[in-house]
Amino acid sequence: MTLGSSTAHASGDAEAKALHKAAMGQVPYRKYNAASAKLKSAEELCLSKGCDDELEAKIFLAQGTLFALRRKAKQAQKRFEWALAKDATGKPDQRFVTRRVRAAFAAASVKVKAGNGATPPVPTVAAPKGPSANQMASVDQARRQLGSGDWQACMATMIGATVMGEYAEGKLMLARCQDKGGLLLEAHRDAAAARDLAKRDGNSKLVQEISDYLEDVVTATPKILVLNIKKVGIRDAVVKVDGKEISAEEVDNPIPHNPGLANIQVLGVRGGTKFNFAKDVRFQRHETLRFDLTKFKLSSPFQQCMTGARTAREERACKAKFGILEKGLNFKAGIEVASYNDNDNVDVLSPSVYVAAVQPTQGWNVGATAIVDVVTTASADIVATASRRWDEVRAGGKFGGGYKMGLVTAGVSGSVSAEPDYIGRGLGGSIRADLFDKMVSPIVSYGFGFDTIGRAKTSFDVFSRNITRHSVNAGSSIVFSASTLAALVGTFQYEDGDSSKPYRHVPVFDPDVIQTSEIPLGAAPELIHAARLESMPLEQLPLKRLRYGALLRGIHRFDLGATLRLSERLYMDSWGQRASTTDLRFLWTINDTFTLGPHARFHLQGPVDFWRRAYAAPRNTLGTYDLPKYRTTDRELGPLWAVSGGTSLRMRLSEVFSASVYAEGIYTRFQDHLYLFDRMGLFTATAVEMEIE
Repeated sequence: MTLGSSTAHASGDAEAKALHKAAMGQVPYRKYNAASAKLKSAEELCLSKGCDDELEAKIFLAQGTLFALRRKAKQAQKRFEWALAKDATGKPDQRFVTRRVRAAFAAASVKVKAGNGATPPVPTVAAPKGPSANQMASVDQARRQLGSGDWQACMATMIGATVMGEYAEGKLMLARCQDKGGLLLEAHRDAAAARDLAKRDGNSKLVQEISDYLEDVVTATPKILVLNIKKVGIRDAVVKVDGKEISAEEVDNPIPHNPGLANIQVLGVRGGTKFNFAKDVRFQRHETLRFDLTKFKLSSPFQQCMTGARTAREERACKAKFGILEKGLNFKAGIEVASYNDNDNVDVLSPSVYVAAVQPTQGWNVGATAIVDVVTTASADIVATASRRWDEVRAGGKFGGGYKMGLVTAGVSGSVSAEPDYIGRGLGGSIRADLFDKMVSPIVSYGFGFDTIGRAKTSFDVFSRNITRHSVNAGSSIVFSASTLAALVGTFQYEDGDSSKPYRHVPVFDPDVIQTSEIPLGAAPELIHAARLESMPLEQLPLKRLRYGALLRGIHRFDLGATLRLSERLYMDSWGQRASTTDLRFLWTINDTFTLGPHARFHLQGPVDFWRRAYAAPRNTLGTYDLPKYRTTDRELGPLWAVSGGTSLRMRLSEVFSASVYAEGIYTRFQDHLYLFDRMGLFTATAVEMEIE
């Protein structure tokens, strides 16, 4: 809010201003027709009852913006010309400026500067007669009272004189009375009304006098500037001055206030709890008070209580003491059907179901997921080893829970999966702390896995191999502001056991064949069989593997309901493999019903140390072949790059139910593989969710 514009006066101002505000509130949700109707009503009000020039300019600017957004360039330019005729400094709302809006406004500016811009509609308000002799006598009486220092009597005289009918000279005198008593906001309001009345009467000399006076009032009026709300981590902030809420647009500008005492209050959420900070300040005419929140110890009585609480019971006692209602049980459940298909003859269908319950007040949560994978494949690797196409069903599930104890939250998790030739099991635990009003949240977790590899249609008692895994994750999330946070996590994993696939055969070649003839990328199985040795040994991988990873993720919340999430993951292991994964997701809340989520990902990796496109097996003195110690044709262990992109669309069906669809295309280029050159795949998922609070 600025004092450079009048805020009340012509009789249509209040209603027109409300219509303008309501219209602009609908633009982010693309409710252009409804917004246009409100702006048209505001325009008609101004034509019939009269409005301040600056307000009329805002209405025309908003109309021009809507016309441009709807690709009606001529109408947009015309409204912008009207707006500039009313207020040469006016500009469209920057939140909604697009290329078309910018072009229409630029064209209008050129025409107005050249003096041939369109003329705005002329108000139909009938011009009243000038002030009567009695009205001017009241002005003279009030002037004498003000000269004697009795500004209150001056006010009483002018209020009585204008109650039956407003006139420019009377409103100006009332403003001067209020100015003398320190009521500068009221003086500005009534002086602006006086200027509108003088314009209506065609009294240009009085208009200039009032304009000069208004500039003096603006300069003399103290102002409050609230700084660094986001920097101190206050979310959903509400600023109140003397109990009156200040809009988000006004908070970003100096807030005018009468000289004297002011109560400034900031409410919101900080560190996950409700925040309420208030302070009384005093200032004089011409003073601008910079209320910098970083210079205050922001701890309301409620926050002090919550900071001192060390258990869930103590937190509940704080909430009860300050009358904050506790949240009840939050229950969630969902069903999802996902699928994957690629041009390498791999098809997967994965239905799943999950349930979760969260009790935020008492600090606990539990959840479980069950999933079934139906896999059918006849990939190049399968065909190359003369194996038939195979179908397989995998079933799995996972569960988890957590409990908050003061500043620390402990969690446990488990998982199990089973298929004809593989059983996976896992258990884990984590500890997270919320420090510095939840601005920093370090976390440490440990996981143990115990898997068993077997052969299909063969008892695990006859053939099986065990693999154990120990993994440790450590990291922290940091909240930089109400809209920005970042997380850094490091991972270490130790694997022990033979993870070689019992079905995967590896072709080997005579060294002379490799030296004299090129084994090409993505070669046909017939070419490989013709060139390889008769022996096709099974895959053999190292028995131990150390993995290291680091993940850096940043999340930023923009205006208009948009969120950007960017992450980078680096990986290396003791087998010599190196990899990088960059992931980008953008979530845009279109309106209360739809949320759109474009996604892009790029992955690049190198080969393990023992990777060879073609393995050599030289003949030894015994007439047999010396096989390489480690050998594999697992394409995921070779050099490759992959790029994927897609989007999700979530639709809120009701207060309880929502549905979502997701589709993503994936292209993978294998840079050094015998059977495959590249692969194209499509992943889709459809889900229905229920949430009850």
